[in-house]
Amino acid sequence: MKNKTNLKKQSQMTYKTGTKFSFIVSLLVIFLTALTGCEENQNQSEEMHTAPAEEHTIHLSQEQFDANEMRLGTVTEKNFAEFIHTSGMIGVPPKYQASVSTLFGGYVNGLNLINGDYVRKGQILFTLENPEFVKMQQRYLQLKEQTAYLKTEYERQKKLYEEQIASTKSFLKTQAEYKTAYAEKSALAKQLRMIGIQPGNITPENITSRIRIQAPISGYVASINLTKGQYIEPEHIAMEIINTEHKHVEIKVFEKDIHKIKKGQTFVFNLPNQPEVQYKGTVFLIGKKVDPEKRFINVHGHIEDEKKAGTLLPEMFTDIKIIYKNFTAPALPETAVLSDGENHFVLRKTGNEGEEILFEKVPVQTGAHYEGYVAVLSPKFEKTDTLLIKGGYFLIGVEEGGNDH
Repeated sequence: MKNKTNLKKQSQMTYKTGTKFSFIVSLLVIFLTALTGCEENQNQSEEMHTAPAEEHTIHLSQEQFDANEMRLGTVTEKNFAEFIHTSGMIGVPPKYQASVSTLFGGYVNGLNLINGDYVRKGQILFTLENPEFVKMQQRYLQLKEQTAYLKTEYERQKKLYEEQIASTKSFLKTQAEYKTAYAEKSALAKQLRMIGIQPGNITPENITSRIRIQAPISGYVASINLTKGQYIEPEHIAMEIINTEHKHVEIKVFEKDIHKIKKGQTFVFNLPNQPEVQYKGTVFLIGKKVDPEKRFINVHGHIEDEKKAGTLLPEMFTDIKIIYKNFTAPALPETAVLSDGENHFVLRKTGNEGEEILFEKVPVQTGAHYEGYVAVLSPKFEKTDTLLIKGGYFLIGVEEGGNDH
């Protein structure tokens, strides 16, 4: 009986001991499981933390760098400008353009010019034929002889009148006849000179029915409004000549911006179909009248390098930027800033890995553009930061497709 009781106690003690052991083992299992889970979470966290850095790293071989003519550089301080964007037209001063017309009608002969021909001042453009020119010269010769006779008679009558031999009536009549003939002769002489005939050279033998129309200025024939054999009326615009040695720009500035414009300001301009060719000029005169309909003021600008502007022609339209404010800012060449949709970024060199160059993608905010450079507003780059400033567009496709090795 006593032995049975002892066995029973031993059995109970063994059960209790086994239960405690199982509990301890269970705790160990839970602890190890939790520890393992923490390590996994930590590893996952580390992977998540390091993944973006890897995704934004671009690997580039030296061969790729050279083949795409890439170039490295740094952010530098550059001059920038605020400007008014407007339009204008190439022009020439009034004294450098001329319209050719005639005082008398006539038939056109001797026309051998075409648009674009260069002519010198005094060069014969064409001839004009009219029987009226013969009558004018004939009348001039008659008045010349008549005036000579009347002058002699006038001087004779004047002498007799002074000696109180001739009557006052006779003297006054002779004087009136002489002065009338002389006035008519002088007026006709001026008309002949205006049509290119020199009165002093007229003789009965060289009377002509043709006059020569000469170029009033040197320049290029801009338009021809007549043909051979055509009869043109007086004051008909026969030709237009333009001298392009001196050109300027007529700029249109809206009234809301005119307060920003001052004499001496610099402007840059280009033809709409040649935006890559830039010309410079200076504001010279500011108009004093506002166009009542379009609300702009004419501003006259001089071209800085007229030799460079030699191919520009009058009445060509231009895109114009008038600079009214200058400032400096950290800047990069425009080729350094790449676009990914609406976002802008640059590629900063982070080092080398074997034979590869490593770059990271850095988002940037940009400002003004001027003369091939763009202002960098943020982030602030150090002078020691090396950036890819040329050839980066090749890497956009590489970056989007993954790292290239």
